[in-house]
Amino acid sequence: VGTGGDNTYEQREVPEELSGVKVKAVAAGSYHTLALTEDGRVFAWGSSAINVSGQMGLVSIPAEVQAVQGNIKLIAAGSCMSAVVTNSNHVIIWGRDASQLGTIPDGLGNIEAIGLTNNCVVVLNDEGNVTVRGNTACSTVPSELNGNTVAIAVGMNHWLALKKDGTVSITGDNGQLRRCENIKNRNDVRAIVGGWQFAGAILADGSVRGWGRVPVGDNPVGDDNAGYELMAAGANIRAFTCTVLGGVGGLPAVCAMQGDGAIKIAASNSFTIAPITDQFNFLTVPGDNADLSGLEVAGYNLAPAFAAGTTAYTVNIPNDVSSVEITATTADSGATMKINGTAATSGSAVTVDNLAVGENTVVVQVTATDWTVVKTYTLTVK
Repeated sequence: VGTGGDNTYEQREVPEELSGVKVKAVAAGSYHTLALTEDGRVFAWGSSAINVSGQMGLVSIPAEVQAVQGNIKLIAAGSCMSAVVTNSNHVIIWGRDASQLGTIPDGLGNIEAIGLTNNCVVVLNDEGNVTVRGNTACSTVPSELNGNTVAIAVGMNHWLALKKDGTVSITGDNGQLRRCENIKNRNDVRAIVGGWQFAGAILADGSVRGWGRVPVGDNPVGDDNAGYELMAAGANIRAFTCTVLGGVGGLPAVCAMQGDGAIKIAASNSFTIAPITDQFNFLTVPGDNADLSGLEVAGYNLAPAFAAGTTAYTVNIPNDVSSVEITATTADSGATMKINGTAATSGSAVTVDNLAVGENTVVVQVTATDWTVVKTYTLTVK
């Protein structure tokens, strides 16, 4: 973990215990940071408001979180709050305003993402369902999101949800929404981010656009409806994030990683620094590849021979054989797959049994990581 910039609230004081430790995620609040290590431990440093008068104090890890160290899979940081999700999908929130959010119930399924605004907590599970607790302006979940959400992002007092069709829902305080709700006009969004009165998106063409308080220059490309271009498609942006608070000129700063590993910052004074791919592993923007790279039936030959672009196959087996082992491998390791409606792991054999004499249809369905593309392969076993 490396830091730079202002250190008024000791937000650059990375714990010595993190030296040489592999970190898989970081989360930043207004003046504090969390880091999640590969072995499931969370570390915190910096400061946060500790009472309603705004008095600042150093952040710490409470006993409830210390008790689950080594068993943490997700972290989140809000303005004055922090959160973790354990491997058993239990949510723990602490900080000045945590008591106002209510309790996130257990039993939400496999939680894939969590975010903290200034006044609510947003949780997404692997079935595409969103749960929100907190301020009434933020806690209503639009009905069209349930089972249809692929990603969430949070701003200061608002949150966003990316839907399977590439459109975005935005919920929160009206003052926040008036500035950035036009992100809802796009249907080509692949990743989202929120900031102070700001909403940003990576589009299908690889460009980054923003709505609301947008850090653009004197001659911006775009408008309030389509969004202002912060980074052109040629930059090949793979991942991005945004500051929680407004920076210079009251505008948030957007930090993104280009395809060549260079870090590009859109702020009042934008700049690009040298590639740093030798130091970090970055998450990539969700892709639209729903191809298989391999399909095999143990002991038998497919007809025709497998090719990613071919979606229908036949395999002949003896009449006295009632089960086969099928191995399907996705071209994109992040894509998900089902065989005859049951979730399957790429590259792992699945037993298909109760085969009858005659034709038996096996359906392999692959969903791309951005959820916008679903491809179906059909295997007829006879």
